[in-house]
Amino acid sequence: LTLSLAIIGIPQIGFADEPDLEIEQIDLYPDEMKSYQRSFIVTSVFYSPKRPASIILPEMIWPTDVKEISSDYGWRPKPCRLCSSDHKGIDFIPGAGEPVYAAMDGIVSWVEYDGSFGMHVYIDHIAVINDKVERWQTIYAHLQKESVPEDIFVGSLVEAGAVVGAVGNTGISTGPHLHFEILVEGENVDPEKYLLMYAN
Repeated sequence: LTLSLAIIGIPQIGFADEPDLEIEQIDLYPDEMKSYQRSFIVTSVFYSPKRPASIILPEMIWPTDVKEISSDYGWRPKPCRLCSSDHKGIDFIPGAGEPVYAAMDGIVSWVEYDGSFGMHVYIDHIAVINDKVERWQTIYAHLQKESVPEDIFVGSLVEAGAVVGAVGNTGISTGPHLHFEILVEGENVDPEKYLLMYAN
């Protein structure tokens, strides 16, 4: 292979003079070319990329038939003197007596009536997102008293969609609604975001 190199001579003093131009022929031999090639090799590899494994996500359903929310998650003005301004859940208002459903498969960990949540149910869940396993918990509060079915008790297994009670106005409440919370590894999260991501 022959490569032509232009060698520009040094011009004489004076702008009118043109520089001398000389052409020199340099022969590049195979061994020399290899050293050049090492710096300029581009390798194109055509292959079929591996298909990602199926993404495993939690399966959820909405806890009430009506998705209307009267109070969002987070900071809010207190709706009553004893109500919380740091709202740890969301409030659904499908109407008094409407069914409340377990949002996921799980095991009932708490069923109680008290002065704050009124009649309420806690359900523990195992959520698998790909290879990551998380402990979730859902809370269903202000249920009608005596609306929790007999098969909903501490230790009972529930499937998503099982009725856990009816919308009520027990505890510290300004009207019939379901107060619904989700905790992930013991920390409250915005339930609406999780329902929008994972519920049907």
